[in-house]
Amino acid sequence: MDCGIVYVATKLDRTVEEAFLSAESLKRQVPELPITLYTDRPENLLCRAGCFDAVEVMESCADFGSAQAEAELDRIVCLSRAPYARTLYLDAGTRVLTRAVTGLFKLLDGCDLAMVEEPVAFGHAREQSGRRMFASAVILFRRSEPVSEWLKQWETRLRRNLTLALVSPLPAVPELAHVADEGMRRDLLRDDRIALMEVLSPEVKHGALRVMALDESWDFRGGTPAKAINIERSEEIRASIRPDILSVANAWMKSGREDRARALYDYVGALAPTRQLRAYWPLALTCKSSDRVGEEWATPRLKSADLHINYDQPQLAAEILHAVTDGGQRAQVLTGHARLALACGAQADALKLAEQARAIAPLSSYTAIIQGAALIAAGRPHDAIPHLTMAGADGRAGAFFLLGLAWTKLENYGEAAAAYSKAIAFDAEDPGPVNNLLPALAGQKDYRAVLEYADSLLARRPGHTTSLAFKSIALGELGQQDDLRFLVDQNALVAIEQLEPPPGYQDLAAFNRALAGEVAAEATLMFERNTTRFGYQTDDIATTSAPAIQALQAAIMAAARRRADGVRKPSDHPFDQAAPRAFRLYSWGVVLHEKGHQTPHFHPHGWLSGVYYIEVPDEIEDSDPAQNGWLEFGRGDERWQRKTTVMPTRQVCLKPGLLITFPSFYWHNTRPLRSNKPRVSFAFDVIPI
Repeated sequence: MDCGIVYVATKLDRTVEEAFLSAESLKRQVPELPITLYTDRPENLLCRAGCFDAVEVMESCADFGSAQAEAELDRIVCLSRAPYARTLYLDAGTRVLTRAVTGLFKLLDGCDLAMVEEPVAFGHAREQSGRRMFASAVILFRRSEPVSEWLKQWETRLRRNLTLALVSPLPAVPELAHVADEGMRRDLLRDDRIALMEVLSPEVKHGALRVMALDESWDFRGGTPAKAINIERSEEIRASIRPDILSVANAWMKSGREDRARALYDYVGALAPTRQLRAYWPLALTCKSSDRVGEEWATPRLKSADLHINYDQPQLAAEILHAVTDGGQRAQVLTGHARLALACGAQADALKLAEQARAIAPLSSYTAIIQGAALIAAGRPHDAIPHLTMAGADGRAGAFFLLGLAWTKLENYGEAAAAYSKAIAFDAEDPGPVNNLLPALAGQKDYRAVLEYADSLLARRPGHTTSLAFKSIALGELGQQDDLRFLVDQNALVAIEQLEPPPGYQDLAAFNRALAGEVAAEATLMFERNTTRFGYQTDDIATTSAPAIQALQAAIMAAARRRADGVRKPSDHPFDQAAPRAFRLYSWGVVLHEKGHQTPHFHPHGWLSGVYYIEVPDEIEDSDPAQNGWLEFGRGDERWQRKTTVMPTRQVCLKPGLLITFPSFYWHNTRPLRSNKPRVSFAFDVIPI
């Protein structure tokens, strides 16, 4: 049989990256199946990296003012051009996990088309439309007249919808008449699944077209699988694109495909690190390859190790560094080990290694900047300043960011602000100094400067979380109460709901017992980390396989989708304006004991944050005037805010099963716990993708 796979990747290099990773996962399982990529970005190195058997250049649609909608239209156009008699189209954001895809093509002996029905739990378009529909990420079809006619009608309907979405006010659309919000109707018109639903769905037949429904194992979106997963698709996959490319490079290097592996390392190394990566790794010193002095990438192996550290793959970096021979690069190798130790939280080892490297290469700005980073991590910011000053004089942009951190720890906010400003002069988009300049200005109590700088950032980045958090402090300190009440509308934007037990659990108490046991069993549960005092907190556990946590996260994702869908449109509030269409969770468990509490903080990387309460001691009760253990919104960190300033606050009493969500820029804390029983909770950020 003439069978093959088709991918479509247009508009962004990121879509080519996703398609490459999906195709690589397929080639590992079924190397004999041919793969064709349709793209408008044929110059991307990944098109020639060895996973695509054919690359067809196409001109992407550019008529409808929405890159995502236009990319969906591109897909339909390309499906009609598929070169195979029997075609399996795969969305770029998928991963193929088994060889079973080879058996799919035989299904076409009895049908023309096969797709997976959109699940209720993950189907934004399905939930809003109120109708059953097929997902459009995995499409199996044969070349036939009914299929050609169906594709033509799907394309025609989507073009009509996209044209209507450009009209203001929005014309009446009978299929969406029940959706009250005009902004939501406009978004739905730009979704190819709505156009698909209108011409073909589990409830709408299409002439002579014979359609088969595939089970969820062919487009698994999350939760607990009923059977072995064949093809997986999730927001978590799409959030780890570059680390996954590095993992492929490492595997290729081990299998002897060195030239191709180095091409992948070069590809990732030439990219500016993602904003999220740079925000989560303030000491990783990631930077554009063009900014590097060159010492850390003195050899290809050192380059690959450095990239694995930057992208949170310490084990792969360790394997490479331990295999690197001296070759005259001992200082660089030692410094690489020091960076690796920093990334793993081994501050003492990092400092020892950095000092050894510095002794070998005392004039090296690379060794100087890593020694400065190690000294800061070891709690010696004053000692770090001379090393970082030397690295800054040698043109190391990252040195000024670290200088800002050192001066901040010494509470010299004037010097910190000056250092962050120098770092921003190198790269105005680097979130490290950009975000940290705000608390440095607040530390000087220069609230007018805080407000002006926050507003300048928000003009470029609507919804920027750190700017909104510090703007709220500045508004309070400057007495602009009306603007503050509009921004921090706690009654409107704090949502509280009681969760029902998920399927498979007898009641909420049984579900919470399972959750408490899974949080307690997490290996990363550590005492007093981040904002937790007199208690324990885990690392990110969003990808855990623990079943109760998975069930809770499915409920949280559904709640987050409701909040994203329910924002006011149109709106001039920054929380509404920043509502993401796609997002992922970053989550962690917290166990507080006697006197345990959370210090005032906000969540700089999220759009929406929240907490679910698993175990709540009996001493926490509504009638307590001292509000023992309660959650509080509105009170900022006293380093940045004067104690006498009155801010709008809201207190919430806790009980098991309560899910509370709120904008990530809201300052919040908890009152100290007075109980000999623990308070166990599950916190999370909804991070836009």
